[in-house]
Amino acid sequence: MAAEFTTVLALQALNYQGQNILGENWADFLLDLRQSLAVKGTEDPASTESLLLFSFPQPDVACIALLENLGRLKKVYEWKENFGPLPLHIVLHLEKEGEPPGPVHDPAATFWDLLHYEQPYATSSLKQQWAEGQAGENSLSHTFAEAGNNLYLLSLSIPEIPRIEIFPHRALPLAGSFSPCFYCGMTTHRPADCPGKMLTMATQGISLAGYLPLEKLSELFGKAMSAQEKLANTMAAGLTVSQVRQSPILQVYLAYFDLNLVYQPRFLWNIAFNSSSKWEELTKPDMVSVDSHSLHLGLDCLRVGQHAQAEDLFVEESRRPKGKNFYATIGRAFIALELERDNDLEHFLEHAAIMANSDKEKIYIALLQSRYYALRKDHWKAGHALDTVFSVRRDLSEALYRQVQLMVQGDMLEKSLRQLRALVVDRKELFIAALMDPQLLAVAGPVEDLLSVRLQVQRQEAEENLVKAQEVCQDLQTWFAEEASPATLFADLSDLEKQFAQGSYYDLLEVAHKAQALLRASYRLQENTLDALQADIAGMAATWDSFRRYWQEYPYQSFFVNFQGILEDGRKKLNEIEGLAKQNMHGQLYQTIQEKLVQVRESCDALKPLAARMAWVRIVCDGAKLFGRKLLITEMALLGLGALLFPLLAFWLGGDSGGMIELLTNSWLQRQALLIVTLFVAPLFALAQTLWEMMDT
Repeated sequence: MAAEFTTVLALQALNYQGQNILGENWADFLLDLRQSLAVKGTEDPASTESLLLFSFPQPDVACIALLENLGRLKKVYEWKENFGPLPLHIVLHLEKEGEPPGPVHDPAATFWDLLHYEQPYATSSLKQQWAEGQAGENSLSHTFAEAGNNLYLLSLSIPEIPRIEIFPHRALPLAGSFSPCFYCGMTTHRPADCPGKMLTMATQGISLAGYLPLEKLSELFGKAMSAQEKLANTMAAGLTVSQVRQSPILQVYLAYFDLNLVYQPRFLWNIAFNSSSKWEELTKPDMVSVDSHSLHLGLDCLRVGQHAQAEDLFVEESRRPKGKNFYATIGRAFIALELERDNDLEHFLEHAAIMANSDKEKIYIALLQSRYYALRKDHWKAGHALDTVFSVRRDLSEALYRQVQLMVQGDMLEKSLRQLRALVVDRKELFIAALMDPQLLAVAGPVEDLLSVRLQVQRQEAEENLVKAQEVCQDLQTWFAEEASPATLFADLSDLEKQFAQGSYYDLLEVAHKAQALLRASYRLQENTLDALQADIAGMAATWDSFRRYWQEYPYQSFFVNFQGILEDGRKKLNEIEGLAKQNMHGQLYQTIQEKLVQVRESCDALKPLAARMAWVRIVCDGAKLFGRKLLITEMALLGLGALLFPLLAFWLGGDSGGMIELLTNSWLQRQALLIVTLFVAPLFALAQTLWEMMDT
């Protein structure tokens, strides 16, 4: 079909009727259907809980995805024929790129009420061009029957496609002739010879194996199962964390043993010497402190098969005041297990259950008992033991996964798959566990389908988050000059792109999470940059305003007419900048604003020396005016004083000093005195007063 056309799959869900059929599971059913369709299709942003809208490149892809997932989910949610069809109206429509949405986007359209449940309908536009949408010859048989309202009832026949197993080696651990090992579940050895006894809490593989692509994981698992003797010898010689990290086949082999970690001696050692009372903190190495020599030595003897010495040490620990009697009893149970004394094993487990005080002890012994009874095919007692765990912690993933295993053994297949789906989403290690676990062999096909959907959903989430991060980082590059670019963010993005290309489940989880963190960091950087930009704009506006006020108060504007021109030009640019800053910010706009800010800053820089000259001119002019006023006043005062002084002196001297009187009354001398006062004395007095007054201001 031409690239400009898209097949729209519209599903109207009648929630009230759906709840009458599936009860409270109806919402989960729709959510699972939504996620499954999103694997091969693209969900429309306008999609809602009552009207699901998905786009597919071709109509046959949409039909196959819908019908296969509907059939699978019906089994998972235990739908029965007598329930009747599920209340889903289904319409396929052909949309051309750029055209407005068709009527299938309207949940209130009248044609919905005329459709039959679970029957797919096609619009006339899709019917006319269906042939162009075929992926290949005979890929999907179809017929149309006119149904009115420009719709056609679509009858489909999907050919059987051979299913490809993504993990075909699940049964290999059960290829031996022994009963399943209590410690690991294999049938190739007895518990006394279990390679898992040589492991420690530090040498786990499940946290690393999830970084391998599924194809590689499956291949290595097959190789590991065929090379168990060699790997067991390597484990017996003592493994280091570095060895595990450097060997993918070891990671995969150890991951299998990690599936049953709780039932192994290494976990007994860990819980016995862990000071925390919380189950979640039992794996923290900093909480472990060996505070009992006899118990520690007894567990070491158990590990190497020295059962008599281990028994003596466990008995010694049980008799020791304030000894770890509970854990010593479980140690004795493990000895009975390895010596194949089933009655003693059951006795010690029951005795330990009576002694359990803390929540972690109650959980631990209940899990061990559930394991024991399940291996003896006593599913009722195994389930009853789990009830003890749930009475303490209802959300414990180890107990919930154990319950899934019991459901599979008890033929509660659909219910087990629903619970497993939720567990896989909540805890990534359970994805690997569900992939490898031979106890899920009875539901291997549905489990692989479940995991495939989960992997695709996770890949889609990681890809969407990564694309968003790429877009934001690409835009962010345009925000900064080359030397100021946030190199750390771009390096992190490059690492995420490489990690996404690896394609493992753990990688996809990390990419989805880290891409979100990268987005948040990018948004914070943008916000900080915008805050700095707003501060720059505000600072520049304040600088301009100070120049404006200075100009308004300046009394000699006619001397500096260019100052006003620069000021007005700066105001225009500031107005433009403030308008741009209110728009939806992006890199190019940010750079434009920065360029204009530089221009305004240059204008302000040009005003500074001009303002300095203006200040000097103002000082000179103000000083000259003040000096003129002071000079005038001083001269008038001195001249008036002189005019009074000469007659007063002449009168005061009277007839006693004839020569002095002649001198004082001499007109030439009076003119010279007045000239000196006018030209020298008055200016000096006026200048002194001017300087004094200007210094005060």
